[in-house]
Formats: sequence, structure tokens, C-alpha cells
Amino acid sequence: MHCRKHNSSSARDWNGEFQALLEQLERLDTNSPAKHQLLQQLYDLYNAFVQRVTEVSKIIIDELSLPVSARRYKPLNVGGIAGGVKHIVDNIFIKLCVDVFGIYGGDEWSRKAANLELIG
Repeated sequence: MHCRKHNSSSARDWNGEFQALLEQLERLDTNSPAKHQLLQQLYDLYNAFVQRVTEVSKIIIDELSLPVSARRYKPLNVGGIAGGVKHIVDNIFIKLCVDVFGIYGGDEWSRKAANLELIG
């Protein structure tokens, strides 16, 4: 696996923007007129993030049958083998839960393990 992150020089700091908006929201009174504007910015950030994740994920999935050298976003070796194929694109960590190394007995079990990670 390759170790190159796919970040353009203008990649957004999604988490930084999110945290900054949350901090600003915490400082405002409930009835503050500025609160609506910050909530709109948070909503816009969320929509932009979902749009970018969707675009990148579709490309990664569409190119799974290609040799790694021909893929736009190459998988990364960021540690561990149980989590499947990992990518970092535009400061977004994307984990494709497939049983690449055969430790789960199939992709279905790999996805179930990922779901358990989300539950905690």
C-alpha cells in the first residue's frame, strides 16, 4: 500500500472549521441573532462535507477493480490490517470495510466489525 495522502494545497480543515463554529455557538446567548447565522454556516459545512465524501467515495468504489497504480486515490498504509482499505483525501479519512487480508471470512463480516466500531 502507498503512503501518500491525497490533499490539494487548498484542502479544507473540516474539523477545524467545525470546532471553531461549535466554540462560537457555545459563547452565544440562546436568543442571539448571530446564532442563526452560525447555525447556517454549520449546516453549509455539513452539506459541503457530505458532498465531498460522496464524490470521493464513489470514485474509490468505482475504481476498485482497477490496478492500484491506475486508481485516482491510492490506498494508504496508516497502520492496522483489520480496518480494510484506508484513504485520506482532502483531509477526510475514508475507510472502505473490505476483508482484504481474509481475517474476517468475507466482506460482510468486515462491515459488521466496522458497525460495531461505530457503536463503541
